[in-house]
Amino acid sequence: MKTLLLIPALLLIAGAAQASDEPVGGTDGTATSWYDGEVLTVEACDKNANGTWDYEGCVRVVVNRSPQLLCKRGGGVYKWALQVGSEESVLWYKTTCK
Repeated sequence: MKTLLLIPALLLIAGAAQASDEPVGGTDGTATSWYDGEVLTVEACDKNANGTWDYEGCVRVVVNRSPQLLCKRGGGVYKWALQVGSEESVLWYKTTCK
C-alpha cells in the first residue's frame, strides 16, 4: 500500500522538476555569475551543431549582464565570480560603478 502511494508522489515531484525551464546555476550547460556567495545571474547555453554546449555565447551574455545588475545596487567596486558549467574553478572579475 505504501508503494502505491509513493509512486504518484514521485511522479508529481519529477513532473514539477521538468516543468521548470529555469536554468540552475553551476550546472552543465550554464554560465553563472556569483556575488557575495549568491547567484547573480544564470544563462542557459545553446548547443552547437556538433552537440556540445556553446559556452562562448552564454558566457558573453553573463559577462555583459552582471556589471549592469551590480551597478543597480549603487556605486562602488564589486568583485564577482564567473562559473562555466559545473566547473569547480571560477574566473574573478571586478566591476567599478559610479
